[in-house]
Amino acid sequence: KRALGAALKRDRSSQGTLVGKTAVKAGANPSVEINADRVVAGDVIAVLEVNGQAVATKTLTINQ
Repeated sequence: KRALGAALKRDRSSQGTLVGKTAVKAGANPSVEINADRVVAGDVIAVLEVNGQAVATKTLTINQ
């Protein structure tokens, strides 16, 4: 069984500061919401992880 998750990281470093995460289902997930544990604005990196390994990333800009 694969563990899937999506996370938001606050900066562009490989580790980044994790600000929120959620489980996702295998396959298409057209609308994933992640509750941040702090106020976030500006650029963040959305990370899709499978079994703890990042398999895809996307830079997003959050406007408050």
